[in-house]
Amino acid sequence: MTAFSKQFDIFLHHATVALFNGALPSLIIAGCIWIVLRLMFRTKSMAATGFLFALVGSLIGVLLGSSREPAVQAIVPALVTLITGYLGWTLRQEAHEDGNGWSRMLAQTDEREDMPKLVTKLVYVAVAALMLSTATASMWGASMRLTKEQSDREYEKWKITYETKQLPIETEILRRKAKLPPFDE
Repeated sequence: MTAFSKQFDIFLHHATVALFNGALPSLIIAGCIWIVLRLMFRTKSMAATGFLFALVGSLIGVLLGSSREPAVQAIVPALVTLITGYLGWTLRQEAHEDGNGWSRMLAQTDEREDMPKLVTKLVYVAVAALMLSTATASMWGASMRLTKEQSDREYEKWKITYETKQLPIETEILRRKAKLPPFDE
């Protein structure tokens, strides 16, 4: 086996792990949310917006859940900023499409009935998809982290058993086969 083929095997291993532990959970969660939104609203724009926000949320959730560092302190403000920015951008775009600019948007901050219902639904769908996917994916990521930690603990138990019991026995067997004198501690 050449050095290149060893490196390629390592690359394939890491690519497979990234696919099954990162991309696939995010796509499954976002896809489920897309299906629900598509069945609920029957409009492609709602489902597409929900899918994109669900994909972002699920990627953040998997990273958040599988991280051993306290990333919540950085992720939650980032999500709030993302939601606020999207809400502001959407309302601004809608105000510009009507041709009335900021004056119309500022005049109706407290009046919901004048706001276009599609934009309101779009924002609700996007925020709901983002939050639902982030929560679901963070649980998925936490489950992956728990599995890895359990595997690490099992390995440590095996290593201690090997070093304290099996290794001295095998050393003694090899010493006797080689007809060496007893080992005094």
